[in-house]
Amino acid sequence: MISTQKRKKTDGLVRIVMIKSGQADYVEIEPHSSVHLVGDNGIGKSMILATIQFLMIDDWNRGKMKLSNGALKHKEFYFPTAKSLVIFELESPEGVRHLYVIRGLGKTNNFEIEKWAAEGCWYNENIFVEHESGESKIRSWDSIRDNLLKEASSLHKISNRQERIRLLKNWMGWFG
Repeated sequence: MISTQKRKKTDGLVRIVMIKSGQADYVEIEPHSSVHLVGDNGIGKSMILATIQFLMIDDWNRGKMKLSNGALKHKEFYFPTAKSLVIFELESPEGVRHLYVIRGLGKTNNFEIEKWAAEGCWYNENIFVEHESGESKIRSWDSIRDNLLKEASSLHKISNRQERIRLLKNWMGWFG
């Protein structure tokens, strides 16, 4: 008798990664499984939960994120430097992985953000972080973009609400 194990259904939001975002240097969470956030006050539990809103917000225009306790945080909290990133790994119902990358443009660019879609690409820390002599360093955006171009079937900047909704619909089945 041959026993086969069914592949665990993971379509939808598979992973959230925050690099130099909010209070965190590096956070990686896989929300498709059971996740429990436990800890003292002020260590970033609500920050992590609020990050999921980045999938749903089109244009901040200096907007604020509403956290569960009613506190408001400006986007410079989430993207304080030009090396701040929030990465969502999404899996389509067909089993194809994609990355939705939001990058901060830093203080000199008024803490604006850019949104990028890397289609057909799994999250790999080495795309974004360089490990050298026992130290980890965030790669430059040019290096990250080059790595994404090598790994993804396509990479493009998301410039409007319709593009974002199309991606979420195609990648996650949202807005059915």
